[in-house]
Amino acid sequence: MGRIVCRVVACVPPWEIDPTCTAAVAVDNGTAEQNVACWTTAVPSPPCGSPATNCQVVGMAPSADGAGYAVLTSFGKLFTYGDFADAGDQSTTELEMPIVGISARVGGGYYFVGADGGIFTFGDAQFYGSMGGKVLNKPIVAMASTPTGKGYWFVGADGGIFTFGDAQFYGSMGGKVLNKPIVAMASTPTGEGYWFVGADGGIFTFGDAQFYGSAA
Repeated sequence: MGRIVCRVVACVPPWEIDPTCTAAVAVDNGTAEQNVACWTTAVPSPPCGSPATNCQVVGMAPSADGAGYAVLTSFGKLFTYGDFADAGDQSTTELEMPIVGISARVGGGYYFVGADGGIFTFGDAQFYGSMGGKVLNKPIVAMASTPTGKGYWFVGADGGIFTFGDAQFYGSMGGKVLNKPIVAMASTPTGEGYWFVGADGGIFTFGDAQFYGSAA
């Protein structure tokens, strides 16, 4: 085919097709030499109507009394509503990898987690460790904090679990075949178990987490 003289660009961000893709900006001038046809069959997304979020919201967290909540973007911008206390965000910091999750801490404060396992603490939230700078089989996709506020879990797209502080290990899907990648997790009220959910709606239970159905 030779050097490109006309280019067609898909409007669908790759991370909407494959949640394991990064949202980080990358430039490669070498793509001017295109010798393989490549196109996605996904239906293009409509233009984003939210300049503030750029349609890159990755999570939300409630306030302790349920009278407020916060919404987080992949570029670290936090939007707070109701009585959710704003203790800062990462929107003015250059990120090595996109933010993928948020967890409010019992007793005040909150955490952000990046796709590389880096942790960001705000307010009264304490640092108990991270996976930043370590080799991961798959990117981190979500986190949950313990009911005591003294620990947290990370989960990777492959279902691998990482524990910090007083968060305990109750099992994982690491090393097992998944139909679709894991996209989110939640802790049980006791902190003695957790749920994972896959991109296809499949549910995985560990510890005292019970199965009540799935969308898979």
